[in-house]
Amino acid sequence: MANLIGERHVFKSTDAGLTFTLTGTIPEQPDAASLYSIVVDPHDATHLLSLHEQDKVLESSDGGAT
Repeated sequence: MANLIGERHVFKSTDAGLTFTLTGTIPEQPDAASLYSIVVDPHDATHLLSLHEQDKVLESSDGGAT
């Protein structure tokens, strides 16, 4: 889950959303402002999809480093 208001925090849940742990922050970037969801591949934690406004999808295969 991403909180893009204020500090731009990213939270992770491993118990179906019962609790969340802060995992990092989202740096200021042009695409960050439109981010509304982050999806992690259940079979490969380094494979991420970030969903943005205007139906834009970005993919990372290195855990979000790029």
